[in-house]
Amino acid sequence: MNPCITTWPALTVPDGATPTAGAGINGELGTIVRADDGSTQVTYNGLPLYFFKNDAAPGDANGVYQNWEVVAPSGTVRASETPGSVGY
Repeated sequence: MNPCITTWPALTVPDGATPTAGAGINGELGTIVRADDGSTQVTYNGLPLYFFKNDAAPGDANGVYQNWEVVAPSGTVRASETPGSVGY
């Protein structure tokens, strides 16, 4: 398995499900079908979403590299200012 997808798993929903945004999310949620395993991955404004395997609580945003764009739980898209600790 690709070590990147192990460290940053895809945010998925069950087949046929529609992701629902919480309060404060201004972008458009959608889905794509992943070519590697056929799972349904959530997108934000057309971009696939991932999470970091070591995030444990709502609001955690660890494992982010410098200059990555991050969608925070509030829906804010921001560029990371601090480098992550693992590289691929």
